[in-house]
Amino acid sequence: NPMVNCGVFSDSDVFWETTAARLSRKYDFDHSMYTVLSSDGAGWIDGARDYFYGIQKQLDRFHLYRSIRSTFGPEEASRLIGLLGRGDVRAFMDTMGASINNGKTRENLVKRRAVFNFCKEREGELVDYRLREEQPPPGIVLRGMGAIEPYVDKVIANRMKKRGMRWTLAGADAMARLRALNANGELRAYASKRITWQVRTDAKVVGRVKERVLGDPAGWLRKAIPALYGPHRNRPWVRAIRELLSGKEAAL
Repeated sequence: NPMVNCGVFSDSDVFWETTAARLSRKYDFDHSMYTVLSSDGAGWIDGARDYFYGIQKQLDRFHLYRSIRSTFGPEEASRLIGLLGRGDVRAFMDTMGASINNGKTRENLVKRRAVFNFCKEREGELVDYRLREEQPPPGIVLRGMGAIEPYVDKVIANRMKKRGMRWTLAGADAMARLRALNANGELRAYASKRITWQVRTDAKVVGRVKERVLGDPAGWLRKAIPALYGPHRNRPWVRAIRELLSGKEAAL
C-alpha cells in the first residue's frame, strides 16, 4: 500500500530523513531490499541516495512522455517512446539528437534542445527499471511504478493550489500533514489521540437562564428569536414559527 509523506521542509535532507524513518516502520532496511525511485527529475530528489543504499532511479513515464509528445509531435514522439519502451537508450538518444534541427520554429528548436539535454543528463534513469541488467534479490516481484502525478494532484495540488487560496508556511505545513494522515488512513486515529473534549457548565449562568425562562417564557422567546417581533413578524414564515413555539411556551 502507498505511504504519503508531505509537508513544508527546511531542506531535502529533512524530507528524506522523515521518509526513511516512516518506511523503516514497515520495511526492514537491514535485510535485502530493492528500492526504486520514480521522479520527475527535479534536482532535490537526488538526496535520496544518501538514505537508501543501492537505490535505482527512474524518470516518471507521465512527465517524460508528456515532454516528448508536446515537443516532437505525434509521429516522432511515437518512434522515440517505442525505442525507450524496448530499452534501447542509445537509439533513443541518437534519434532524438538527430531530430533537434527538425523543429519548424525557433521556439520549438529551443524546446527540442532542452528536452534532449534533460534526457542526456539523466540517461541512466531513462530505461524502465524492469529492463535493466541488475536484477533484484530472489523472491522480489518487479512491478510497474505507476504514475506519481495522481498522488500529487489528489493529495496536495487539488486542495492547496486550485482554489484561489493563499497559505502561510505554517498553515501549508499543517494542511499538508493532515492530508498525508488522511491519505495513509491514519487521520481518525491521530485525531482521537490529540483531541479531548471537555464540556464545562457554569452553574451561575445556567441558574440565570433558567430563572429568566421560567419567569417569563414568552419574553425570553421573543429575545431569543427577533423575527417574532421584528418588521417581518406578520409574514407567513414568522407566523409558522410562532405557532410551532406556542406549544413550548405553554409547556414552560
